[in-house]
Amino acid sequence: MPQATFVIMTIFLFLAIVGGLIGIVIEGRRVPAVAHNPATRDTMFPIVGWGILFAIYLLVEYVGVQNLTAEFRLQLGTLAVLPLFYAVLSTAWLIWRSGRRIAARVRGGAPTWRAIPLLDRLAFPLAFLSAILSAATEWLHDGFSLAFFVLASVVVLLVFIRKRPQPQ
Repeated sequence: MPQATFVIMTIFLFLAIVGGLIGIVIEGRRVPAVAHNPATRDTMFPIVGWGILFAIYLLVEYVGVQNLTAEFRLQLGTLAVLPLFYAVLSTAWLIWRSGRRIAARVRGGAPTWRAIPLLDRLAFPLAFLSAILSAATEWLHDGFSLAFFVLASVVVLLVFIRKRPQPQ
């Protein structure tokens, strides 16, 4: 890994960790003690994304790269792009949301959230965007391959999973 990439990724993850912690503290003071802290929920998404990538790495190390067929390694590498995009997007989302919380706290109010029209209806909007980016990357790399159609089917499946209506 080039040194610049390592530094950028380290700064990116550091901002997410610090921003997430500050967001949890700020939201913890704002919401009642019995309510669910939305900043904690936002912090869990990057943990899941990076955890999946770490689990894939551990699995490959445990099994051994030499014990995997070339075709399986190719498919695993193609499908590992999906959690990579999810981890990066959810980390960027956490930094954005934490920055909005910190800015609102400095101004003395609560952050206002605007819904994104199509994505607000989906149960997993970041996973949907990650699947689109993964399918597009696969299409640019290999064209209409089997991995492209698998990733495109993940996109279609994520469209059908709608957010539950919130009780009023």
